[in-house]
Amino acid sequence: MNIQEIKSAEWGMSLNGFGEVVEGKDDINQCISIIIRTIRGTDPFRPLFGCDLYQYLDQPQPVAGPGMSKEVANAVKLWEPRINVKKVTYLIEEKRIVFSVEWSLVGVIGGVGSVVVPV
Repeated sequence: MNIQEIKSAEWGMSLNGFGEVVEGKDDINQCISIIIRTIRGTDPFRPLFGCDLYQYLDQPQPVAGPGMSKEVANAVKLWEPRINVKKVTYLIEEKRIVFSVEWSLVGVIGGVGSVVVPV
């Protein structure tokens, strides 16, 4: 990708391919996914970065689901200042849990989005 092709002030390197970028809502969704999938304490330069989901792995589902949703909401609110988290829901599938985060842009009317993150 050529730098002149980037049209948004909100952009980052894509995790989907070498040399690709994500812009706008896709950038925000990618950042949310990174926050949720990063275990807190594993980023040496930001030891508090990430989400502490894994403390709930051995908990019964009625405790784990709501607890994990709260962790996701708190982590995204802390580490993604461009958005307001509207709602976090989860769905437990056979071998994974899938979080859905609905959000709106801070200070922008109509700037809404959502992302689904399987863990």
